[in-house]
Amino acid sequence: MGLFGDDASSSSDRHTALIDVRGEIMPDSLSSADNVNAGLQSVQR
Repeated sequence: MGLFGDDASSSSDRHTALIDVRGEIMPDSLSSADNVNAGLQSVQR
């Protein structure tokens, strides 16, 4: 059984998500916007 039931299908369409980022997004740090985006995109694949 999938997250949304047996009849749920996966989709390669684009989706929008709301996330909660706690702390500062700073360039040249672990929490840079590039790293946050890369992490979110890796979950999508």
